[in-house]
Amino acid sequence: SSGINAEYGDMMQNCKDIHGVNFWRQRGIGQIFPEFVKKFGPTLKYLDLGWTGLHQSPSNWDPKNFWSLLLGSCPQLEYLALTSVNMRMDDEDIANFAKYCPNLEQLDLLGVRGFSDTGLHSLLSGCKNMKFLDLSYGKTSVDTVAQLQEMYPHCDIKHVPTILNANKVVRRNRGLDPDELETEVEPIQ
Repeated sequence: SSGINAEYGDMMQNCKDIHGVNFWRQRGIGQIFPEFVKKFGPTLKYLDLGWTGLHQSPSNWDPKNFWSLLLGSCPQLEYLALTSVNMRMDDEDIANFAKYCPNLEQLDLLGVRGFSDTGLHSLLSGCKNMKFLDLSYGKTSVDTVAQLQEMYPHCDIKHVPTILNANKVVRRNRGLDPDELETEVEPIQ
């Protein structure tokens, strides 16, 4: 964490504007993130926070305000990767993407959970420039993704379902009740 403070301390002192930054897999980023996003958020267009462990931020940082801080500070965002940030996001949070970051073109929510179909509709109806949305490994159903893709054809929605959802698709394709749980799906003969 002291390395992160030194490395990004230089950036904080010596850079006036930053349009893109990749924090991918930078552990301990929560220590400098609030100050960073307040200073550079207005000019950011690209931000990758994938696998950063933000949920493990220090006690002096309040993660419940993370989404408000991020979205309220970065109105120009066009690309945002939140791959496995392990922070819950509810419908209000996801709707705020459209409210505060209407220029989003690509959003990676791989493994992010906590929002419903309603939140996704708010996101896609508000972010008119959205070209790519990754919902893989979350709780979004295969049926919901199909409906969203039909309603918002301007956006390519990637979705690698969880094992449970994949089993439901296999069961439906075999003419079985997709909601009847079983421990294992028989292989096709």
